[in-house]
Amino acid sequence: MKSKILLIDDNYKTAKIIIDLLNNSKDFELLFFEKNIDINNIKNSIGFNKFDIIIINFRYINFNYIITNIKLYENLPIIILLENENDANITNAYQSGGWDYISIKNSKSLITYKIKQLLKIKNKIEDLSLKEEILKEYEIKLLTEKKIFTVSLDILAHDTKNIFFNIKTLLNECPNDPIKSLLEDSVNELFEINMEAISFIQNKKRINSLVDIIHKIRVTKDRVFLTDFKRIKLTCGSKYLYFVETSPLIKNAISNLLENSIKYSPVDSIIEIKLERNNYEILINIIDEGIGINEDDKNKIFEEYYRSKKNLKVDGMGLGLFITNNIVEKEGGKLLINNNPNGGTIMTILLPVFKIKCLKDSLNDLSKWFEVPLNKIKEKEENIRTILTINGMDKYNDIDSIIFVNILDILRKERMEINQIHIKQKLKTLKNKNKNSKKVLIIDDSIYVHYYLAVFFTELGFGISDFAFNGNEGIECYKNNKADIITIDYTMPEVNGVDTAKKLFSLNKNIKIIFITAMGDSIVFLEKLNGLIPENNYQILTKPIVKESIIKAVENLL
Repeated sequence: MKSKILLIDDNYKTAKIIIDLLNNSKDFELLFFEKNIDINNIKNSIGFNKFDIIIINFRYINFNYIITNIKLYENLPIIILLENENDANITNAYQSGGWDYISIKNSKSLITYKIKQLLKIKNKIEDLSLKEEILKEYEIKLLTEKKIFTVSLDILAHDTKNIFFNIKTLLNECPNDPIKSLLEDSVNELFEINMEAISFIQNKKRINSLVDIIHKIRVTKDRVFLTDFKRIKLTCGSKYLYFVETSPLIKNAISNLLENSIKYSPVDSIIEIKLERNNYEILINIIDEGIGINEDDKNKIFEEYYRSKKNLKVDGMGLGLFITNNIVEKEGGKLLINNNPNGGTIMTILLPVFKIKCLKDSLNDLSKWFEVPLNKIKEKEENIRTILTINGMDKYNDIDSIIFVNILDILRKERMEINQIHIKQKLKTLKNKNKNSKKVLIIDDSIYVHYYLAVFFTELGFGISDFAFNGNEGIECYKNNKADIITIDYTMPEVNGVDTAKKLFSLNKNIKIIFITAMGDSIVFLEKLNGLIPENNYQILTKPIVKESIIKAVENLL
């Protein structure tokens, strides 16, 4: 298709030169207007947007008026036709709004070349404009979807709170006994889990101990707690100093950096997590002795899909550091890269310290939130202030903020302990049932799972030999008091469920195990288990567990 060119010139001699040059071209279709053209007629009947390019004589009588109207069409190239090609005229041509100029003395090939170049530029601009429009449409669509999503989450949070309020109201009507207390504790825990899950999706921030966050991180495909991973060394100093206000995503950022260090450093090397603090920031340093990062890569490493040439032999997509950096920035922090003097890399997450405006007001808030008398809150304040002073931690400018977050942490843990008192009492009672029957050892890091399973097994006529919260504790319990069946959770601190089972199997080849896990169909879990223990020695139950599934598992094992 030919490109349409509009020529505006009231000098027929100069116009004819251009007409003769272009008329026989296979690329251009020329439309020529002579003297005193009606600009409004062109706008209304044809429209400037019908043309691909406009050539106008600089000496045209209504030049300024025409140019002003043409420039309203932003992506329409304008070529200024000069009768006299000198520096002054060329300058005036560009200043008037011309994209380029041609002279009546130019060769046909030069004029053709300039027109084609401007058409290429025009097409690129139109392509970019189209892409811009598409991106704007997507942006509007995403903003709309985000709004719908946010409103939906708000409705979910609102409705969830109402449901829990209804449950608590009904519980208040029940007679006071241990079962009621246990139900209240379970409802409270379930409510907190739901609110935490909604907060995670909404990316809401919460005041948390970085030490606690780090202790909950699992690494490698085995999902081992980092504190149980032999290659990781955690150095954090006083636990009183490391409280931050972040979303749950910060755990993912730290985990991503740790996985990189594990992946790109020798299998016998140590990876150190070192927490430091100054008056304004908390530093999470992850120090490895791996392959390091080249200086040339440091400016590119946070780009999406970028991978250093040094890392190409290791599986990856180049998204880990891109995602991590975005999370850290969203948390109001910074991610820095430095060389480890011993070889390897030091990745540092800098997070702003949490600050309160007024300690007095904040303590009043704590009293209301936790329904604790203010004088008890102030006692805790004095105790913490004394501890901080004795240990030289009163040097920080935000000492009041440090005191506040530690009181908050203590109150949360006290509430959790109170919630668990009833369950501990019930566990003692259950442990005394069916003493002469076959025994079950329950190994799980949740006291609620202990109670849940103990109730089922005692109803089936089994006795409870003991309860253990981690693999190592479970092994010792088995040595001290043999059990006929052992239930084991896969994801536990210190030793995971499969490794615990392996050690137990080495003590007794006839041992019977029920794996109770949320990862029952996980390929990683099944691969780890494959060939480790004979199939007739174990059963796998996926949470949530029902009584019928336990009955079936026991029948298959005994």
